[in-house]
Amino acid sequence: MLDPRNSMDHTLDQVKPIYTAVWIIADNAGDMRLEMSWQEDGDRHGSSQPELVELSRTWTRLDRGSTSSSSLIDISLLNLKNSSAWHFELSASHAVDNKRLTSDQEAMVGSVRADLKTARQQPPDTPFVKWHPYIRVKTLQQRTSYLFALKNSSYTLELTRFQDRVYAPRAYPAWTGECQTYEPRWSLEVYHSMWDTLLTRNEHLAVGAMVDWDDGVKTWFPEDDDITDFAQVKGDTGFEQLVAKLGQLEELVLRNESEMFGSMEIGRGIVSPDG
Repeated sequence: MLDPRNSMDHTLDQVKPIYTAVWIIADNAGDMRLEMSWQEDGDRHGSSQPELVELSRTWTRLDRGSTSSSSLIDISLLNLKNSSAWHFELSASHAVDNKRLTSDQEAMVGSVRADLKTARQQPPDTPFVKWHPYIRVKTLQQRTSYLFALKNSSYTLELTRFQDRVYAPRAYPAWTGECQTYEPRWSLEVYHSMWDTLLTRNEHLAVGAMVDWDDGVKTWFPEDDDITDFAQVKGDTGFEQLVAKLGQLEELVLRNESEMFGSMEIGRGIVSPDG
């Protein structure tokens, strides 16, 4: 069912993890969300010594008084026989231009350092990122993700180990880094590569303006590609095909849960990136 998502990888065991840190930062106008991702690169600057290279950095703002992105769609498909569910979610937050960051926010993100050794070992009591506390951080989630492609489609399967930290609500500058650390969890998420592209057009819409993407089922849940049929005409059964794939993935995870993940809890869901 799976292929490496990166065309440079030829087998599944060549897939490199992506390390991500997500901070929720206190702000009177609405908490800020900073997400940064890194990946190992052993060929950077001609060196064979692996190091972490930053892949992305995104700032968004949550609604005032909210602790998470605003939910636009929230649907669950429940299986009462085995107490499992697939969760369909679409969430939104406000895009923030880097030019509109405060000096403290710029100083904080400039101080972030990711440690490769800690990221690889994933000790439960030590985050792989460090930063200077210029502003008050409310929560930190660190993730280690492996991306795969579902065959004959543009869907991406993301297997993620994540861990949350909630910091003590002390007034800055008395914040000392004291936090409550939760147990690591695993999640299995599926999303389509086109969703990111389409939803990005929403970032800078004027008030009352509409986006130009199609909201039809064929656009958001395209049918599988039949590599033997060059004249293929796609219909409206893409959603059913996706749900069938999710069922196969669920069987795989439940069958190998104890062997692959030990005693860690498994979360299964389908999400689209924040729009």
